[in-house]
Amino acid sequence: MRPTPATSLLLALLAPAAASAAVTVFPMDLAGFDAAAGNPPVVVDFDAIAPGTDIGGQTIGGVTLSPSATGAPLIVVRASDTMTPAAGYTGIVDASTNTLPATSGQNVLSPGGATLGPGPDDPVENDDLVLTFATPVSAVGFDHLSQSADGFSFSNVTVFDSSDTVLFSGSISISNLGGGGAPGGADFWGIVSDGNDIARVEVDEGDNNNSFPDCNIGYDTIRVGGLSSVTTTTTASTTSTTAPCDPTTAARARLSAQCSCADATNHGAYVKCIAHAVKAEVKAGTVPKSLVRGIKKCAARSTCGKSGFVTCCRTSRQGVTKCSTKHGAAKCKAPKGGSARVGTHASCCDACTDTGCSVD
Repeated sequence: MRPTPATSLLLALLAPAAASAAVTVFPMDLAGFDAAAGNPPVVVDFDAIAPGTDIGGQTIGGVTLSPSATGAPLIVVRASDTMTPAAGYTGIVDASTNTLPATSGQNVLSPGGATLGPGPDDPVENDDLVLTFATPVSAVGFDHLSQSADGFSFSNVTVFDSSDTVLFSGSISISNLGGGGAPGGADFWGIVSDGNDIARVEVDEGDNNNSFPDCNIGYDTIRVGGLSSVTTTTTASTTSTTAPCDPTTAARARLSAQCSCADATNHGAYVKCIAHAVKAEVKAGTVPKSLVRGIKKCAARSTCGKSGFVTCCRTSRQGVTKCSTKHGAAKCKAPKGGSARVGTHASCCDACTDTGCSVD
């Protein structure tokens, strides 16, 4: 029997609605985020990227990082290099305290660069950030770095699914470390969905004046849950595992305490430091002599002490991946018929693998 219009309407009203995933936001609550999302891994900490590198449009750890249309360039810097100029702002208490603190390692993302200048000046202080996932994820969290943690945030975050439906929109809460002119600070923000439907996260930073030294923000320690492994042009591998480290990598990790890649200012000096350190370890009996060659090779094939360089993973059409260092992400180009991506670590020994065993 053909249904009447009234019957069709009744059936439509009785039909179950399409399920919509629920989201929960965790402002300033990393512990709650980890508990809800199952301790998502840190996929981007910026410490394998040479300070001074513009990473706009690059895919690192499975997430593509981009500025907004009017946003400042996405520059990775050493947190210790960030500074607030003494002139140009009103309400400065102590400019030396208005810096961006790192929450993991040495480096942070500081759109516009290390100088935290006053507004209005989009290329310097319009610190917007867009995080895009090729495959939607279930949880995203990051540390929001404030030039001045004065309790007043002008950062708004909007989260979209793959259909551009807004899953959440609201402001990012920050600490109050003393009101106007307060020192810089870091605050966690995260969101967890009960479905893998988070496709894009947009942070819109809206403070663009020179009233108090608080119009600049930065980012560090991006955590992602439910991320699939992706291999496309300039795309880094994503998944981390709990595989135990091989002997060479374990030894390199110990040596990194003596020869810091993040603090290296000269590549040759860094390689020399590793060579001396491993020689001492062999003499002490803590590193087998058979590992020395591999350790030195990993140091030589790194970006440590090479400002602006990245590791580049190029895969041929036959599926063979080779790593090299390139002066800037833009020079990491795919071979004909193949693909390329910026590596996730400073040494080619780690950059193109996803074993979870690496030296940052």
